Amino acid sequence: MSAPSSESANTLAEDIAIEAFTCLLVFKNMFSFALTFQAYNWLTQGGIKRTFDIIASVQVAICLLSIPMCKCPSLPDPISNTQQQISGTVC
Repeated sequence: MSAPSSESANTLAEDIAIEAFTCLLVFKNMFSFALTFQAYNWLTQGGIKRTFDIIASVQVAICLLSIPMCKCPSLPDPISNTQQQISGTVC
């Protein structure tokens, strides 16, 4: 089996990017729709400080999930089909 050409890699990356963006928009819209029905009750019952502490904790946890991306070994770049060297530096 031969390696994919850079043209097919570009097409694949573009297809994945479009699908990922679409999924992001769908999730955001569904989350916003659900939030309009539940956020006010959640805020009044839980209190402002407790509610925003929970939201901030979730955001910090999601941001911490990106740390392993800086430590990964060098991966091929799907667009230019070259290798980028990541030598343990902080992103």
